[in-house]
Amino acid sequence: YKPEAWRNWARTAVPDRIPTAKTTKLIEAHWKVLKRNHLYRYNRPRLDLLVFVITQRHFPELRHK
Repeated sequence: YKPEAWRNWARTAVPDRIPTAKTTKLIEAHWKVLKRNHLYRYNRPRLDLLVFVITQRHFPELRHK
């Protein structure tokens, strides 16, 4: 254990910060929605396709909700 790494690990104990585990779960859940709703035909989508799907398909749905 290094002191530099401890600051990153202990960040979740600080009350005004978002825990790292929670952000990972949120990202995984968001990725799951993108794969299920928009990217079901692509095993490993290219970055330009992913950006297009997020900006042109997914964000309008979120704004509508």
